[in-house]
Amino acid sequence: MLNGTERREKDSMLKKILIFFFYLQGRCIEKKLYDTKWLERERERKLKKFIKFLEKKSKFYKNYIDENVEFENFPVMNKKIMMENFNELNTVGLNKEEIFKVTIEAEEKRDYKDKIDGITVGLSSGTSGNRGVFLASFLEECKWTGKILSKTLPKGIFSKERIAFFLRANSNLYENINSSRIKFKFFNLFSDMEKNIEELNEYNPTILVAPASALREIAKKIKERKIDLNVCKIYSVAEVLEKDTKRYLENIFQQNIYEIYQATEGFLGTSCEYGNIHLNEEFLIIEKEWIDEKRFVPIITDLERRSQPIVRYRLNDILHTEKNCKCGRKTLAINKIEGREDDFIILKSLDGKKEIKIFPDYIRREIIITSLDILEYQVVQKNLEEIEIYLEIEENGDREEICEKIEERLTKLFKKVEGITPKFKFFYKINMEPGEKFRRIKGMRGKKRTENI
Repeated sequence: MLNGTERREKDSMLKKILIFFFYLQGRCIEKKLYDTKWLERERERKLKKFIKFLEKKSKFYKNYIDENVEFENFPVMNKKIMMENFNELNTVGLNKEEIFKVTIEAEEKRDYKDKIDGITVGLSSGTSGNRGVFLASFLEECKWTGKILSKTLPKGIFSKERIAFFLRANSNLYENINSSRIKFKFFNLFSDMEKNIEELNEYNPTILVAPASALREIAKKIKERKIDLNVCKIYSVAEVLEKDTKRYLENIFQQNIYEIYQATEGFLGTSCEYGNIHLNEEFLIIEKEWIDEKRFVPIITDLERRSQPIVRYRLNDILHTEKNCKCGRKTLAINKIEGREDDFIILKSLDGKKEIKIFPDYIRREIIITSLDILEYQVVQKNLEEIEIYLEIEENGDREEICEKIEERLTKLFKKVEGITPKFKFFYKINMEPGEKFRRIKGMRGKKRTENI
């Protein structure tokens, strides 16, 4: 009989072995991502295996499976439906109310190492309106860690790395990365950013992972020569990385900025050397709900998640396709994450019979080209009659002139689509709560949307 210490040491050793196995597996699979036929065969094989598992283990999905089951007949899932059916959907017998109690207590204590019956539990950030639950078994933790290391470590798993991770919450998933060669340090976005950056400078990471807004703060300190980092690879996570922000960061850091596309629903993709994000189609099925010829909303199925099956889950992200990426990988490439569906600006039509939605990219374009003196901005639609615009402007910039030009350009855009222009209110400071995900365009949520441009 093993005592507590011996069991923990045994589990730790097993975890390292499994992570290394899944890392090697991921590296081998990377070489096959240039073969379309292999990808199709792999997804078909995994889908058959996955459906058999659901039939045995998930009470929710058992009702949809028979001998003539078609994958397309499975219901399209979202966060609300998943939470309503969570107790029947998950395959490890966990109760939603118990998970919320444990995870909320963990957040209040700032301790993210809680498990229930050996299953790691967590909550999503709730930026899409409702908080969701995240589950990962011991094996899934190891698989996630091995996969992400296989795709993100620039010199391989045997090189010494110091990883700095800026997020709103830590997790067992991230702590698994720690080893004798790879050091992991979590920086809490709820903490004082000045103090975080001081600690970052002392830690001097080789790999930096952070939301775009945090990377901007770090870049400002580098520009002011208050810190000096020797980072070999930088990943933007959790927020939309817009082109102007990417150019600014690459100019300051003097290197490419890569992206990791991840959500509560899983590890979705990483960017290649040409800047396009490749979705992980070796274990994901990506269905596309087209908005227009370039934009789509993804519906994802993760063929390897077991404790919390992700089946035909509709994200509310707006993605832009990129055909024939120069890197040669055959996995689906996207050149941009435009934002969420609720980042649309909604207008009343002139005839009052419908509502018009405007993609966030159109709003960004009109503001960006207004003046080089705009350092940062945020557009928040309060209702159909009012839009607030928050600006950070260079000290020598003409605030009044910039505001007039922005109002003029947006009014012209709104008239072009035959919409009623709301009133504009301007502010000269962007207020963000600690740990909040920065969104430049914040539209109204839950509004009926009937037209788009």
